[in-house]
Amino acid sequence: MKRARGDNRPRVAIVGGGLAGMAAAWALSDFPLEITLFEARKRVGGRAGSYQDPVAEQDVDFCQHVAMGCCTNFLELMRQAGLLNQFTRETELTFLAPQHPPATVAPIDWLPAPLHRATTLNQLSFLSRREKSQVRRGIWRLLRTPPASVDTTMQRWLEAAKQSPQTIERFWDVLLVSALGEHARRVAFAPARKVLVDGFLAANRAADVWIPQQPLSQLLGHRLANALRDRGVKIEAGRLVKGLQVVADEMIEVQADGVTDQFQHVVVAVPWYALGRVLSDNKLRDAVPLLDRLVDLPTSPISGLHLWFDTAITERRHCVLVDGLAQWLFRPEHFSASESTREHYHQVVISASSDLRGMEESRIVDKVLEELQGHFPRARDAQLLRHRLVTDPRSVFSVRPQVEAVRPPQSTTFPQLHLAGDYTQTGWPATMEGAVISGFLAADSVLCSGGWGSYQPQDGLPRSWLAKWLIR
Repeated sequence: MKRARGDNRPRVAIVGGGLAGMAAAWALSDFPLEITLFEARKRVGGRAGSYQDPVAEQDVDFCQHVAMGCCTNFLELMRQAGLLNQFTRETELTFLAPQHPPATVAPIDWLPAPLHRATTLNQLSFLSRREKSQVRRGIWRLLRTPPASVDTTMQRWLEAAKQSPQTIERFWDVLLVSALGEHARRVAFAPARKVLVDGFLAANRAADVWIPQQPLSQLLGHRLANALRDRGVKIEAGRLVKGLQVVADEMIEVQADGVTDQFQHVVVAVPWYALGRVLSDNKLRDAVPLLDRLVDLPTSPISGLHLWFDTAITERRHCVLVDGLAQWLFRPEHFSASESTREHYHQVVISASSDLRGMEESRIVDKVLEELQGHFPRARDAQLLRHRLVTDPRSVFSVRPQVEAVRPPQSTTFPQLHLAGDYTQTGWPATMEGAVISGFLAADSVLCSGGWGSYQPQDGLPRSWLAKWLIR
């Protein structure tokens, strides 16, 4: 890789072009550094990506991604990159359950959090009076329980809080599976509380849903990538980094597709399961405590079922589906009916989809169609033209109690090596927000180690006076 003559800026390599790596590059580009971002795929974006549908000739996201209002770092990155206007902000959520009317919930803006959600439970018609009473008591106890005081699963905590199995399944798991990609029976208390409190209870706009208006391949792989290039970041897409080697105890050599280059600092932003491949030097492996356990973190799959009908089955752009296999339905704005095929695209998201293993795809499709026909009368007459099931078996790491103890910081014991990824210590579970925070913290680690400055993540949404008083 040729360097401009007279360019004496410190050199930083970022290995991995997902959101964590892109966030690190964005933060570091505020400083006089030469930054090179390596990505094995032809397009950056990582797990937040798309595929080219050959029939519609449009990019289709592997699985729908959304942000929430509490995701202050992700939204700030989008704002700084000039991309926030490429999202639609929804302030209402609609829940659909069999044999019950639609339940649309929205915050009461003039009430301070958490009272802004005072009427939410009353609107959830699929919950019985007894279940609503249990949830109210559970929310109060959740607000008053500091996260560090509990070292168990969320389900055990909920059971101790007198939540019935039905209440856990029909309320708590509906929220947790969508947000964490994991069930209450497995997820640790602290990350579950983080999502529930910060995502719904601590601030009035926390639960706003921000939905991309473009495929992720365009939003992140093209537009955010171009914004990084405009800031001087070199993006080496299609180059697989096969290993890192320490040179003279102060430089790290990056080996990519038979070409080597040296950098003062390297941010490793590959997924946790790829760390063993990249950290080929024993000095670097030893710099990451518990590496052997880290690469084997338990994972949870997320599936996206892509459906093309001959007509739109609903006018709703998105809704939460309760008491079934399907959990969310999306009808993306950027997917207009094809003039040539007259197809209408919908996507069903199934998080924590390990139960689908071994099921025939036709059975999964039939089950989802049966559920959609129960929710949407139009679906009964609509013809399914084609479908595609996409499952990422390692979509997210499973935030179990034992996993929280293994998550590493962004700095390592080798000063020139830094880590970024949602699996690192961010205070967040496996989310886009956690990925961006990790990138910002990794950038700060680079800057502090080199003596070049500092870069701090955004604070969360400001809490109301009442939330400050109630939430421990």
